[in-house]
Amino acid sequence: MKEVYILLRERLKEITELKEVDWYTGQDAQTGEQAMLVDAAAYIEFQPIEWQSLLGGIQQAVVSFDVHFVQDRVLDGDGPIINADILHLDIVRSIYTKLQGFSALLSDLPGLSALAGTKQDAVVVNDIVRELLSNDHSLSNLMVTTQRFRCMIRDYAAAPIYQIIANLNLDLTVTI
Repeated sequence: MKEVYILLRERLKEITELKEVDWYTGQDAQTGEQAMLVDAAAYIEFQPIEWQSLLGGIQQAVVSFDVHFVQDRVLDGDGPIINADILHLDIVRSIYTKLQGFSALLSDLPGLSALAGTKQDAVVVNDIVRELLSNDHSLSNLMVTTQRFRCMIRDYAAAPIYQIIANLNLDLTVTI
């Protein structure tokens, strides 16, 4: 599960307009000293997951997860709200295009690139598809758009061979 989160987080961090990508903890509902201070942020929230066990300690599931995109409605204090809304929707589109159809292998994870092209390399996330989009129409200083995505994931954490691999630092360079 940790690996899935890392892959999604790193993929979303490729969107330069996002200033923060993090685990969703209700950041858009906080007030006072706990209020969100980031101008444009994406927060990942996993829905409950029902796992199926495969051979060798591997588990698989079809998972739904939400990406909450939260942005300050005010643009430098001077921009009209309509421009803020259009820019907000541009970033919503960027989140969609960055995740739609995305698949990843173990070798895409930090520290496991040496698995690329080997028989131990395996699918972690397969073919993300957007299921739902919900726009916030409340009168607030924050604009919140939530997109729900679905995909198949695999968790190798309990598989003996992958426990060994995960404990090794496999970023090797060969010089000839």
